[in-house]
Amino acid sequence: MSDEEELELLKDEPERKMREMRHREKMDGKASDNSPFGFNWKDLLRNGSERFRYGSKLSWREIKRNKTTFCLGISANFLVVLITTLLITLLSNTPIVFLSLSEMQGGQIDFDVHSAHHNQRLNY
Repeated sequence: MSDEEELELLKDEPERKMREMRHREKMDGKASDNSPFGFNWKDLLRNGSERFRYGSKLSWREIKRNKTTFCLGISANFLVVLITTLLITLLSNTPIVFLSLSEMQGGQIDFDVHSAHHNQRLNY
């Protein structure tokens, strides 16, 4: 069996299981149509876990098949998260840097007013 045929069978597997489950529910008289919301929560959780397992299985096969692509994707995501974190940290600390630089140059004076002429005093 080739990889393409196996992949096609795996794609049809969840739909086949859904049809079998609906058929069993109808035979048992527990069809989800009887629910006031149109679905049964237990079936929804069961189907969700089956789909998660199916997706995980396909992902794991793809990772084993293309290790280079997987490593490239993981490293790209790591770099994006790292750079974003660094930029956010730098932006949040920028006011502190500017404040410390201005205090080095002019002391802790927030506003310094001088007149145009050295011998005149300001009256305000």
